[in-house]
Amino acid sequence: MFLQMGCRLHVSLVLVMFWVLPSHLYAAEDSSENYGGIERARQKTNLHHPPSPCPSVFSYEGREAEKDKWFGVILVTTEELLTGLRLDLMLDRPASLLGNWIGEVKSKDNTRFTILNLNQTVIPGPPLSIRIFVKFPEGENIPRLRSIHVNGRQICPADHVMSSGSMPVTPGPITTTRKNPPVTVRRQDSDVRSSPETGGVTECGRVAVQPAPLITHGQNTARGQFPWHAALYQSKDIHLKYICGGSLIGPRTILTAAHCVTKSTVSRPVEADTLLVYLGKYHLKQWSEGGVQDKQVAEILVHPEYNSSNYQSDLALLILSSPVQFTKYVRPVCLWDKTEVDLENVINKEGIVTGWGYDENGQITEELKMAKMPVVSQQVCLWSNRDFYPHFTSDMTYCAGFRNGSSVCNGDSGGGMVFPRNWSDGSVTWMLRGVVSLSKPKGLNQPVCDPTNFVVFTDAAKYLDWIQSHVK
Repeated sequence: MFLQMGCRLHVSLVLVMFWVLPSHLYAAEDSSENYGGIERARQKTNLHHPPSPCPSVFSYEGREAEKDKWFGVILVTTEELLTGLRLDLMLDRPASLLGNWIGEVKSKDNTRFTILNLNQTVIPGPPLSIRIFVKFPEGENIPRLRSIHVNGRQICPADHVMSSGSMPVTPGPITTTRKNPPVTVRRQDSDVRSSPETGGVTECGRVAVQPAPLITHGQNTARGQFPWHAALYQSKDIHLKYICGGSLIGPRTILTAAHCVTKSTVSRPVEADTLLVYLGKYHLKQWSEGGVQDKQVAEILVHPEYNSSNYQSDLALLILSSPVQFTKYVRPVCLWDKTEVDLENVINKEGIVTGWGYDENGQITEELKMAKMPVVSQQVCLWSNRDFYPHFTSDMTYCAGFRNGSSVCNGDSGGGMVFPRNWSDGSVTWMLRGVVSLSKPKGLNQPVCDPTNFVVFTDAAKYLDWIQSHVK
């Protein structure tokens, strides 16, 4: 009995001594020292930089990262003048912080970062060097760079294709070959626009490029034939998606549809820094064509009476971060004459709408297309479909179309309908009457426009006071 009790006491003492041993004594064991050395070596190896995904554009500084951060350099080159810089960077895992010395940084998930500087200019020639750093928790896996986009164009890894998409009535019209009757108005002083970038004066509504002859169905355009047409893109994560068209009406002002730039369930605008505007663009997904200007959006002005339920007052103005440079590919269109806002002046006359949309085969068009469409009376429009049009039309809208498949379709929203004004000297001035708003869908489960129905336009001529008070 005594022996058993002594044995138990001995065991208890041993256990107590084990738990109170100083921790530094463990390091004296050879096996522990070896394990620690291996672990430290493994962590040190992980600090070595991997190959750059685009050595000509991005490089890591040094051979390895510091214990909690790394530095890198981005080289930005351009073939065209960029006024306003947007860098979208994607990492392979979340970081604690991404820093730089050129612009403001935003991120929602610490994996996709946007660096924005609306005042930064990038000129053709030597690359602009941008230094960045990425911080991460010490001892954890290191976030590495996966891709870089500059103003929507992917430069790392090299990729010249941009995503495209659609909204209620947005990418290119289909076709017709009917001739457009002229509308006669007088020339106005307000038709002249000056460009602070060039110091020169450009007359609105004038085209420097002679239009190409219309081919079968008349849907093709010549590059520069409609130099006021703008392509609107919105950033989705680090990618840009084509959403709508617009019209340049001043050195810093784009007129478009409100539903293009507002949140779907409310009338509040999206964040301005998520939008990018391209002017002088002809091919939707091609980046190598010259004469294209891309602009950041500084402010979105939605018409105060816009109703997202019935699309009334479906207008918005985008104020660009800097003035455009007027060229043969980028020119403003004229606003309508205030003395001729009565719709009777254009009923049964054909206006032209341009855009990148779905063609007759349901495919997104790569080249800018056009459609000629006659304006119809309110009565004709309402009686064509009494279950649809009474909900979306008013004396501030008008309808147009042939109802024969020649129409604008998803992708053309926000684009302008223009009419030619002929002068005695043989010159032509193009005037903007309306903005593409909506059309009847093919069915409840088919959010694609039905080209056999009329298209509803916001009558921009009825909103001239509001528009002109904000043009910059």
